[in-house]
Amino acid sequence: LGEFSSGLAMFHAIEGKAKGIVTALNVQYHKKARGTLTATCDVAIPTIDQASTTEVRAEIRDKAGDLVCTVRAAWSLKPL
Repeated sequence: LGEFSSGLAMFHAIEGKAKGIVTALNVQYHKKARGTLTATCDVAIPTIDQASTTEVRAEIRDKAGDLVCTVRAAWSLKPL
């Protein structure tokens, strides 16, 4: 869920300006996840004029709003 939400956010941010691939993924579990979960990820639109790497952070929260997991994805980006 964390990788998926970070990927959706990144592809929306770079839409048609670059291509990207996840090169590393770090997952930190904060508490046991139960029930309905919600993933969020905010991505600043990067300037892509040369090959670069950027990190995207996604958070997964339970129904009570408690943070259950943090996912950090390193993205290798190249301009089209």
